[in-house]
Amino acid sequence: MADLMFNNTIFNIGRALINLETDVIKCALLVSAPDPAWENYAEIDSELPEAANGYLEGGEEVTPTWTADGGGDALLDLSDPLWPSITFTDVTHAVFYSDTSTDKKLINSRDFGGPLQRSNESFSIQVDELGFIKFTVI
Repeated sequence: MADLMFNNTIFNIGRALINLETDVIKCALLVSAPDPAWENYAEIDSELPEAANGYLEGGEEVTPTWTADGGGDALLDLSDPLWPSITFTDVTHAVFYSDTSTDKKLINSRDFGGPLQRSNESFSIQVDELGFIKFTVI
């Protein structure tokens, strides 16, 4: 699995268009690769259809947690998005985005390395235990 930060994510965080402390962060499932140049949720053209059993448009909310390592680095961790019972075919990516920001700014995508299928099963995406985003003082 590989993660990709969208091209304008750092710019949008720096300009306070995304507030990682207070915004509602969500995770949506896609059936094809996102374009790194996408910036807003409305640009997603391949979200898993809402008709999928157990999936609602927009995906699942995740909870952010901040920690500092004492050396000047800050880590943002997210709870693992979970769908308790879901049925789908051909999901290839997940996208994390701010559901609060104007235009619902995209943050990051996860490539599953190929299409996944589930049939009335629990499905969870494990967010890296070392942090979703790491800010380092240089």
